[in-house]
Amino acid sequence: KIKSMRLWIKEQSKDPRIEPELSRKIENSADCILCLACQSFCPQVLEENYAGPLFFAKLFRFYEDPREENKELRAYQAVREGNLYHCLSCNKCNLVCPKEVEPATLIRELMQTMHVAS
Repeated sequence: KIKSMRLWIKEQSKDPRIEPELSRKIENSADCILCLACQSFCPQVLEENYAGPLFFAKLFRFYEDPREENKELRAYQAVREGNLYHCLSCNKCNLVCPKEVEPATLIRELMQTMHVAS
């Protein structure tokens, strides 16, 4: 499923500068080690089409990265393919993440960013 979501940045001819604050934010989401603890504790992953906290933590990194040229694709992936707004905001994923990625926090940031963008 992750491969079908194209969670990588397409190479570009130019390499834009990334501000330190944004770099730290992106780095935090990139710290995910794919242990699936967040997925295991998320009550909403049982819903058929909810992608889950792991997916959104990874997607956050690419959506926020200035090198990503296709923000519309990332928004579509989050909302339509991943059902971003189905998150219950229970924060269980934040509590169990061994790398303190805080997927629920990233999900809320994605929701706010995409709400403003629409």
